[in-house]
Amino acid sequence: MKNIYYTLWADCFIKIKSNPRSKNIWKFSSFISMSLGMVFNFVVFISILQRNVLHCYFYKINLSFIHNEFIKFSLSGLILFFLPLFFLNYILVFKNNQYEKIMKEYKTYKGNLFLSYILISCFGPIVIGALIYWIERLFS
Repeated sequence: MKNIYYTLWADCFIKIKSNPRSKNIWKFSSFISMSLGMVFNFVVFISILQRNVLHCYFYKINLSFIHNEFIKFSLSGLILFFLPLFFLNYILVFKNNQYEKIMKEYKTYKGNLFLSYILISCFGPIVIGALIYWIERLFS
């Protein structure tokens, strides 16, 4: 699993560094792109696990001191989904310039693996959601 994770990162670095517009911000662009893809996957995983497998909601945070629903929703999403993955990616990839070692050691696929991952991460939840909806309608 570690090899897939780091191969994906290496491919992401190659793809984003190849874009002249992101030449000076490739580390930041890579960090944001990969982290957002992982956030989409994590949200889908937690949602399916809670709703369809365990039938209980355990991954939540109570922000009752905030009265604006949009701010409450945004802040809880940030705390529960974005920050843990941002922190994990920073520790595993960027701390102590680990990305340099990753780019040297792991095979890349000219950015194709990264692009496939991002597309599946973004559109996969829509397809999975539609399938779950249709399956529930079929058996209810």
